[in-house]
Amino acid sequence: MRRARAGLLLAIALVLLAIGAAYHWRRSRQAREVPPAPPRLPPDTAALSSEWTYTQYAGERPLVEVRASKMRQFRSPDQIQLDNVRLRIFDADAGTYHLVQCQRAVFNLARVELASEGEADITLHLSLAQSPEKPRVRIRTSGLRLDVRTGKVTTEQTVRFEFGSSRGVSVGATYEPGWHELRLHRDVMLDWPGASPNSPPLHLEAASLVYKDDQDKVYLPAPVRFRRGGFLLQASQAVVTLNRGSLERIDAEKAQGQHDYPPIEVRYAADQLVVEFGPNFQLRKVVGRGVAQLRATSKGAIKQLRSEQLFLDFAGEGGETRLAAALALEKAELRSWLETETESRRAFRQLRSEVIKLVMAPGGREIQAIETHAPAQLVVGQAGSEEQLTVEAERLWLYYAPGNRLRQLRAARARTLQETRPTATEQRVPIVTQSDDLLAEFDATGRVIQRIEQWGRFRFEQGPRKAWANKAEFDQQTNRVTLTEQARYEDPQLRLRAQQIQWVRDQSRLEANGQVEAAWLGPSSPKKTEAGPLDFDRPIYGAAARLWTEEQQTRIFLEGQAIVWQAGHRILAHRIEVDRSTQRLTARGDVDCRFTLEEAKAKPATARLIRVRAPELDYDGQARRARYAGGVRLEQQDLQIEAEKLHVMFASKPEADGSSSAASRVEQLIAEGRAVIRRQLGASRRILAQAERAEYDVSRDRTRLIGGRPRLEDSTKGVTEGHELIYLARDDKLLVDGTEQQPALSRLRR
Repeated sequence: MRRARAGLLLAIALVLLAIGAAYHWRRSRQAREVPPAPPRLPPDTAALSSEWTYTQYAGERPLVEVRASKMRQFRSPDQIQLDNVRLRIFDADAGTYHLVQCQRAVFNLARVELASEGEADITLHLSLAQSPEKPRVRIRTSGLRLDVRTGKVTTEQTVRFEFGSSRGVSVGATYEPGWHELRLHRDVMLDWPGASPNSPPLHLEAASLVYKDDQDKVYLPAPVRFRRGGFLLQASQAVVTLNRGSLERIDAEKAQGQHDYPPIEVRYAADQLVVEFGPNFQLRKVVGRGVAQLRATSKGAIKQLRSEQLFLDFAGEGGETRLAAALALEKAELRSWLETETESRRAFRQLRSEVIKLVMAPGGREIQAIETHAPAQLVVGQAGSEEQLTVEAERLWLYYAPGNRLRQLRAARARTLQETRPTATEQRVPIVTQSDDLLAEFDATGRVIQRIEQWGRFRFEQGPRKAWANKAEFDQQTNRVTLTEQARYEDPQLRLRAQQIQWVRDQSRLEANGQVEAAWLGPSSPKKTEAGPLDFDRPIYGAAARLWTEEQQTRIFLEGQAIVWQAGHRILAHRIEVDRSTQRLTARGDVDCRFTLEEAKAKPATARLIRVRAPELDYDGQARRARYAGGVRLEQQDLQIEAEKLHVMFASKPEADGSSSAASRVEQLIAEGRAVIRRQLGASRRILAQAERAEYDVSRDRTRLIGGRPRLEDSTKGVTEGHELIYLARDDKLLVDGTEQQPALSRLRR
């Protein structure tokens, strides 16, 4: 029993000894492994640390995270000095962040602000995941200040920044992640490089700049300037729209731009200007609103377009674009002139419309056409010149030849006004025309109109002169006007209808061809009493294949089946000339006159028809005498006269109102050259008179035969010959006068 108790005690002692040895060994080991005590902190330092991290939260979302390889917290002021700083500013969706890196920074605990006086590097829009990032924005600056509570970063030092492949510089910058806004304070310069090394960059100069990364837009609130090669844009302020870092659009205020590519210089301006770009900064479209204007210069030719709205389209390949078209809306006005001309002698064209479109030829170096899509007015003239043409139309087109030379003008539903500057001695009357369509052709210089053609309900008016036709043509070189297809002409002295009518402006000559019908008036003279087959104080009508006038339309010529008539009097011939100033009429070739003559012996007076045919006729209205020649034949109901020549003297018979009667009265007939007179007296009696000269006094019914061997044959009384025979029809007497050489001879019928 004692022996068992001793063994138990020994075992307990051994266990206690083992535990003590193990404890002593562990304490020795722990003592050896305890690190040495840190050195004492400097007096101004509250704490030191390495791999320091600080996170600012907005609710449960991290807002700002600051990491540093070394941290030193000062006792006073209450701030922390950080080395090798990496600061992340998280976006609201926590999917992207912005990284700020610097060698040293000071964290002010009271203001919760981080400051770095040395170089700092800021990178925007880094992705937490592997999703595609926005174009990276990188900023290098110094004097950085960061509000840790909001993530706002600011500096007033020089800033160098990268935006994708672009590079820039400014003085001062601020980034506010809550507003997604990067603000460059002043003196901003930025270069967007081209797609290739040979492509020029787009250079931006601005007083300040604001980049909204959530909108992908750049706001330029102060004067700004863009330049790239021949492209230049200046504005009081602008907004740039980006597409993944590429410039897509510029919205500018009070802007002026230019796009030059030799030999074209394009200038444009507007209160609001929108500029759109394609790949590699290719200019695609310019839209201007509010007092917009375009000025294009090529080889000395200038086009200036103004309107309330302006749309410019550009096209091209290989990085170079050129003007393709321009569209002006609302109060549009286009002016054209030559740069080399002095203002006092400048040829100009001025076009006004609510819609004007300018189309460039392929290649964009020359103008192809100008057109309007609304009613338009075009003024063509030259400063200091005597003439100016105004064209008003529903639609208008201008077509150009190589060299920017105006080739054609086309107008629909056109009205033209051609004005000539008055002289000291003459007041010029403007010319007005109207037609459904108009086509004007210019000379080789493109400055002078050579020819104008109008068709479709054409109308012409120049003071009292008027004309109508389906088609008209103006030759500006010869000043000739030609009307065709149902042509009509009218002035106070002449009226015409023909297949073709033409005249020379400012001259008296007028010509009509093809189925001509005419009517003309002489000077009004109500007291004139002269009358014959034609009264020049009353309307005279005519028709012919051709008609023309001379000497202020006082001389009128009709040719080709010509006919002139008045009341019951008609004159037909191959050619007729009427001289209204001298009141003469001349007819040549198969002259056929038909007059309504008054029978003086009839009670009351009656009218009878007389017909005279001859190769020639000369009529003197003032002398009331008609002369027929070349073989004459006169026919009346009971009278026939044949001779080489015939003189007809007319007597006037004024009416009570002072005008002459429609029927004329023949006073005397004189036949010369183998004269033959045939008369029918009653039903069975005939008179045949022959002589070299025969004189017939109508009022006295007296016939005198002289010359040659006068001979009178009476079907009831026989034949009488003598030196001179006088037959008195009313008294039925025959007076015979013989000579020794020609004794009187009578043969009586029993």
